Amino acid sequence: MTRVISGVVMGAVALAAILWLPEIALRILTAVVSVMAAYEYLRVARAPMSWPVLALVAAGCWLVAEWRADLALRFVMLITAWVAVTVLWRGTAIQDAAAQAVAPLYIGLPLGTLLAIHGQGGAPLTLMVIGTVVVRDSAQYYT
Repeated sequence: MTRVISGVVMGAVALAAILWLPEIALRILTAVVSVMAAYEYLRVARAPMSWPVLALVAAGCWLVAEWRADLALRFVMLITAWVAVTVLWRGTAIQDAAAQAVAPLYIGLPLGTLLAIHGQGGAPLTLMVIGTVVVRDSAQYYT
């Protein structure tokens, strides 16, 4: 029951943010939420906690919202460089570096894409995309 209640509250907060926050405030909120999600992901994945990785998640979220393909490509290149540096020079196990690399790609880029959609198409288009994902995921669960 706690999960249902927290899901309803988070959904209401997200809906209010999408509908009424100005774009810069929505970007800041989304970057903070992406860092919190990445922190939780790294904890669940038992990957080493790394402030640079959390910063990459927030940066990815922020930069992708600019809706420029060259920024997204540079971001992916930066993550690849991060993996190389952590494995070759810091001695991090490859599976830990891979788990760290997934956080910006799995969390930062999709949330940044939602911000970009909001910036280009407004709240209705953003809510349609989120609704489509919710319905699709729910349908996959029950089929």
